[in-house]
Amino acid sequence: MTDQKKTKAQLLGEVTALRQKVAQLEEKTKLQQQSTRNFRRLFESEREQRQEIERLQQAGIVLHSSLNFETVLDYILEQVAQFITYDAACLMLVHEGNVRVVRWYGYARRGTAPGFALKTFNISDVPELQAMDTNGEPWLVPDASTYNPWIHGHGTRWVKSHLSAPIRIKGTLTGIIQLDSATPNFFNQKHANMLSRFIYQAAIAVG
Repeated sequence: MTDQKKTKAQLLGEVTALRQKVAQLEEKTKLQQQSTRNFRRLFESEREQRQEIERLQQAGIVLHSSLNFETVLDYILEQVAQFITYDAACLMLVHEGNVRVVRWYGYARRGTAPGFALKTFNISDVPELQAMDTNGEPWLVPDASTYNPWIHGHGTRWVKSHLSAPIRIKGTLTGIIQLDSATPNFFNQKHANMLSRFIYQAAIAVG
């Protein structure tokens, strides 16, 4: 039958069938594109994991390269920066319930008074420190825009995102690493997990 002799119903049927084929092809293309995106995400995730493992191994080598305790303290914040970007950071040591800042970076250029590093804090006076001492988990504040006495009480009102994590040796809190950013919602759970894994290396070196 020639096209001229096809009925209107037949033509409509062919158009409908053609549209169905086009829709099927479009759906197949979408599935292929989704599969490609999933593969790329998986590949990227595996690549990031390999890089993190390599950085952890390198951090372990660096932290254990010196038997000098003061040198190890110097290395810790340097090595954290290999994993997590921050605007300022400090390392605190804990002794008999008292917390003292022993290393810091980035606060002076943000206008923070250097004197904050000379102060000693008691864990019992700071709920956030008590929580880390009790549960051993990082303290994550993605959006620190709302005033917090611990985060903003030492000339650090510029801090908009905060992450702290405890260093524990044989179950005892011996130190805290604190990271600050001027960008709201900068730190997230992924950063907290990365910092925890790094701290395992730091705890061995400090201990």
